[in-house]
Amino acid sequence: MKGTKISNLQESMSYADITPTLLNASSATTFTFEVCGGQFDDNVADSINSINGKGCVIKRIKAILQTGAELKFSSVPNPIFDNNLRMIDSNLPEIIGWMLADCYVQKNMNIKEAAKRISKDNPLNYNLSQGHDHYGYKIKSLMVATALGMLPSKTWSGRYEATGGYLVVKNDGDIICFHLYDRNLLEDYLLNNTKFETPSKSRYNMGEVYRNEDKYYFNLVLQIRFL
Repeated sequence: MKGTKISNLQESMSYADITPTLLNASSATTFTFEVCGGQFDDNVADSINSINGKGCVIKRIKAILQTGAELKFSSVPNPIFDNNLRMIDSNLPEIIGWMLADCYVQKNMNIKEAAKRISKDNPLNYNLSQGHDHYGYKIKSLMVATALGMLPSKTWSGRYEATGGYLVVKNDGDIICFHLYDRNLLEDYLLNNTKFETPSKSRYNMGEVYRNEDKYYFNLVLQIRFL
């Protein structure tokens, strides 16, 4: 599926961005996790980092968990992206970090399914007794902000760059058009048709256990792609 952002729905399709990603991976979209608990030392870290080949990031995370350790969200190192996320919601870095790690553990990168899992586990202990969809709302808000102009490496004012709407060009050539007053439809479409994707491990320096002083860490890089 191919997505495109435009500033006016009357513009020609020749201005379309045909990249199939909603949010591109970059060094700015790094999420850092602390490896907590378990029987962990430099030898264990080296053994885990020696796991290579297809799907090695998932396999390395599995190996970390098999030691009895867990991945606990630590930070979004890039201060611009961290603040952009917190402009949307102060807990959004923690929410996306939890979902990102969970998708690798579950071997299921579908964002809609990840939203269901985080709502069920409720790691931030929101009061969900009245039916408020805290997690789903915040995740949708991130995807709409990204679709309409928020970039990880650029300070975001909270204003949308697209003033007309959003077009999605499907692989079969069909075009789906969302006006900004159809925000609810756009939110649902983005949630239902996106997934996390593993970017290049070597390019973005992710997927390796490393030590900083007396603690061990593991980086994952956020990338969101259309299904």
